[in-house]
Amino acid sequence: MKIIIVGNGKVGYAIASQLAGEHHDIVMVDDNAVALQRAENALDVMCIEGNGASIRVLKEAGAQSADLVIAVTNLDDTNLLCCFIAKKLGAGHTIARVRSPEYRRDADMLKKEIGLDMVINPDLAAAQEIARIVSTPSAFSVEPFAGGRIDMIGFDVTDQTIVAGRSLSEFSSHTSAKVLFCVAVHGGETVIPNGAFVPQIGDKLYMIGAKGQLQHMLHSLGHSQPKVKAVSILGGSRTAMYLAWELKKRGIEHNVLNAKQHEREAEIVAQAGKQGAVTIATNMAGRGTDIMLGGNVTYMAKATLRKELTRQMNADLEVLKDEYEHAKARAKAQGLPIPPAPDTAYEAKVEMLMTECDGHADTQDADILAARKRFDELVEEYEPEVKREAEAVREAGGLFIIGTERHESRRIDNQLRGRAGRQGDPGASRFFLSLEDDLMRIFGGERVQGLMDTLGLDEDMPIENKLITNTIESAQKKLEASNFAIRKQVLQYDDVMNQQREIIYKQRQMVLDGEDISDKLHEMMKQSIDETCESFLSGETADDWDFAALRRHYLNWLCLPTDFNYTAEQLNDLKREDVAKVLYERGMSILESKEQKYGAPMMRELERICLLRNVDSKWMEHIDNMDQLKQGMSLRGYGQRDPIVEYRIEGFAMFDEMIATIREDAVHMLLTIEVRQQNQEPKREQVAKPTGEGAPAQAGAKGATPVRVTKIGRNDPCPCGSGLKWKKCTCKEYHPDL
Repeated sequence: MKIIIVGNGKVGYAIASQLAGEHHDIVMVDDNAVALQRAENALDVMCIEGNGASIRVLKEAGAQSADLVIAVTNLDDTNLLCCFIAKKLGAGHTIARVRSPEYRRDADMLKKEIGLDMVINPDLAAAQEIARIVSTPSAFSVEPFAGGRIDMIGFDVTDQTIVAGRSLSEFSSHTSAKVLFCVAVHGGETVIPNGAFVPQIGDKLYMIGAKGQLQHMLHSLGHSQPKVKAVSILGGSRTAMYLAWELKKRGIEHNVLNAKQHEREAEIVAQAGKQGAVTIATNMAGRGTDIMLGGNVTYMAKATLRKELTRQMNADLEVLKDEYEHAKARAKAQGLPIPPAPDTAYEAKVEMLMTECDGHADTQDADILAARKRFDELVEEYEPEVKREAEAVREAGGLFIIGTERHESRRIDNQLRGRAGRQGDPGASRFFLSLEDDLMRIFGGERVQGLMDTLGLDEDMPIENKLITNTIESAQKKLEASNFAIRKQVLQYDDVMNQQREIIYKQRQMVLDGEDISDKLHEMMKQSIDETCESFLSGETADDWDFAALRRHYLNWLCLPTDFNYTAEQLNDLKREDVAKVLYERGMSILESKEQKYGAPMMRELERICLLRNVDSKWMEHIDNMDQLKQGMSLRGYGQRDPIVEYRIEGFAMFDEMIATIREDAVHMLLTIEVRQQNQEPKREQVAKPTGEGAPAQAGAKGATPVRVTKIGRNDPCPCGSGLKWKKCTCKEYHPDL
C-alpha cells in the first residue's frame, strides 16, 4: 500500500513509525528539512520537502497513485486543502487531522464535500476515552465500535466475579443480557472462548455488545458500577473542553476550574453584595467568585473566627510573657540559669487553624476541634442575618455596578455585567467613559468632543445614546479582530522558532546527560570536511580546484603550507573524496593522540565542553539574527509575498548555516585545544611592553632617552620634508595607517 503522510510532527512521526514495519510504501511530506532528515534516517522512508497543500508537491509525492493520504499538520486548513487536492489528483482514501471545534461540528459535511474518508481529532479522542473510563470505572478497557453504538469492554476475573470457575454457557443461561464474549486471555495465551470455556481468577475477558446490555452484564457478573459523583476538570485546553461536552452528554455532573485562585480578592468580591457596601476594585471581572447578596456566610464566619483567634492568642501571649518575666527574675535572684523565652510567633498557628476550621479530616488536636466547633456556630449565627440582608438588597434595587472604562474585549465587560444579574438580582450596570478613553479616542472621540464644544456643554455632562453604545461595541469587535490577527501571526512566527528550539535543546540535553558523543563529533567532523571540500573543490576537473583557499582554511590545524602540491599526473587521478579522506584521517589521528595524552575520561569531557560551548554561543547569535529578520519581514508583503512563508524559508536557511558553523567550530576547537596539566608550572609571558620613565632599557640599546612626541595638525607641513600638508602627504613614516 502506498501511503503519503503530510506533516512530520509528533503525530505524523508516530504514524510513520507504526507503519514502517508493515512493508508499506511510505512518503513523508513536510517543510521542515531537519525533521525530514531525522525521519529518513530513523525510519527509512522517502521524504519530500515542501508544503503539503501544494499541487506540485503532492504530485511529486505520487498522490495520483496513492492508496491513502494522511494529513496531520498543526493547521486544520492545510490538512483539509491537502486532502481535497489529493482526492482530485486521484488518491484512494484521505484522512485529515482537525482540531477546531467548528470543523468538528461540520465533519459530515466535510466528508461529503471534500471527499474525506475520516476526520480524526486527538483531543476529542482523548476526551472520549476518559469519558468512557469514567462511565465504566470497573473496566480496564473500553473501545467504541459502529460509531459509538457498540462498545467492547475488558475486565479482570477476580474472586468476586460470578463467572469464575463456571462455563460461559452455564452463566449465559441465567442472564438476559445479550452480549458476546469475544476474547479471553488465559494463562498468558489469547483464546477465542466458546460456551465450554471456564474463566479462572486472573484471566482477562472481553465482551462486545450495546451499552445498556454491557452495563447489565457487568452487574450480573458481580462488577458493581459505583457512580462517579463529581469530576473536576483542571485546565482550559481543547481536551478539557471536549471532555466537558462528553461528560454532559453522559449526564455526569462536573465542574470546570481553569482560573487562578485569588483568595483575598475573591473574599472582597464575595462580600460586595452586603447592604450598603461600596467596593472599589481595579478589576473584579475575572476573580471567579460571585457577589452574594447579603454577604457570603463562609467568608463572614472565617473573618470573625480569625479576629477571635488572634485576640485569644494575643491574650495568651501576654500571660506567657508575664510568667516568663517572673521566672527570669526568680532565676536571677537565686543564681539559676535563665529559662528560654516563649515562642511569640503565633501567625503560623492562626493560619493552620483557619485552614482546618472548615475541614473534615480526622484529628485529635483540641485546638482544631475547638476552631471547627466555633466556625459552625458562627455559620448558624450569620445565616439568618444574611437572608435578611439579601432581601433588603433586592428591595433596594439590587446591585448597581459602575464601570469606569470599557475593556477592549466584550467578554470582560459581559463578565462585569453578569455580577448584577445572578441570584435573581434586579440590579443594573452602567459604564461611564471619558472622551480620552482609548476606545473613544480611536473611534470617534474627536467628533463627540467637537459636538460638545459647539453646544457649549460642560466637561462633566453625561451623554447617553444608543448610537454611542453601538459604536463602542463595534470598536471592541474591531480591536478583538485586530488582536486575534496579531496573536495568530505571532504564533506562526513562534512556531518556526519552536521547531528549531526542539532540535537545539535535544542536542544540548544529550550533552548535559553525559552521553558519549565521540561518534557524534567524528560524524560532525566528516560532514564539515565534506562540505568544505565541496565548496573549495567544486570545479569540473582537478585543475579548476582552489587548493590555495582550502590550504588557508585548514592551515595550522589540519594542513601545512606544503600540502596539496600535486603534479599534473596526480591531478588526473585525484578525486575530491580522496582529499576529504586525507583530512579526515589527519583529524582522527590528532584526536587519537590527544586521547592517549589526556586519557579517555578527560577527552570525553573535552568533547562535551567544545560542543556545548559552540551550541550555546551560536544559538544565542541565531536568536538575535532571527529577531532582526522578523522585524523586516512585514515589508515582504509589499512584494506580494507571504511574510510568514519567507520567514520560515530564510529562518531555516539560517538555521542550517548555524548547524554547519557549530559542526566546524566544535571540531576546530577540539582539534586545537590544549589542557594545562596541574603539575605544570605556568609560564609568564610578556604581553605589553613597558613604557615611561621607569621602563628598563632593552638589551643592545644605547640608552633610554626620552622622546618627546609633538602632535601634528592636519594642515601642518609633514615632517618628512615633502613640502605637502600632513593630510595630503602619503609617506609611511608619519602615516602608519596607509
